[in-house]
Amino acid sequence: MGSPLSGPLACMYLEILEAGPYKNILPQECTYLRYIDDVLLICPTRTNIQSLTEKLNKIDKHIQFTYEEEENESLPFLDVRIKREPTQLTFSVYRKPTYKNDLIHFHSHHDSTIKMSTVIGFFLRAIRICSPQNLVNEYDKIRQSFEELKYLEYFIK
Repeated sequence: MGSPLSGPLACMYLEILEAGPYKNILPQECTYLRYIDDVLLICPTRTNIQSLTEKLNKIDKHIQFTYEEEENESLPFLDVRIKREPTQLTFSVYRKPTYKNDLIHFHSHHDSTIKMSTVIGFFLRAIRICSPQNLVNEYDKIRQSFEELKYLEYFIK
């Protein structure tokens, strides 16, 4: 991935595979979504994911798929936690187990516009990702996170 062309070429190659060999292997009732090199595949529960993964991995030895199955009707994808409810999917912000609150401390020497943009960015991410029922909980996590970093109340609001 050293060349500036590596990323676009890799994406183009995957698009070729998705239009041809992958399309022929993936069941039609599955939903296939990809962001760069992360793939979300939503299939009926009867689908044999292990067998499907083996077939996909035979196409190109340099592109190997692994999979995670949902736990407690929930699955992380990028920074989104997708939860399967009886009638719908709900979404919330996902933080890896190794997540640390290593953000800009309020008393650092960064310009106040940088600090303000950081706070705004976290709230915008919550608005873009979270289902309405998960939004208040995410707001509380953001508030607590920035309070621990000694941000003043008016900065957080």
